[in-house]
Amino acid sequence: MRVASPPFKNPCYLTSDTTEKEDLMAARMTVEEMREYMGADSLGFLSVESIKEMAKESSLSICDACFTGNYPLDVSHALRENKYSQKI
Repeated sequence: MRVASPPFKNPCYLTSDTTEKEDLMAARMTVEEMREYMGADSLGFLSVESIKEMAKESSLSICDACFTGNYPLDVSHALRENKYSQKI
């Protein structure tokens, strides 16, 4: 199995509808553990570096917070609690 993104290890408070960190498989399992859990023969993800390389010609900036945990702004406790009710 090949996944067309890096593994989601952190919740996204900006655009993607991802859950809390402890619910994300990649935040608590290695790639090998995920492969075994899914029953796949093999498992691979794109790297964060490959995503950045593909987008380097773009005029858009790339947010990689859900993959790296490096958020482009302060993700306060209030935002974490109300991610759908607050506007950024």
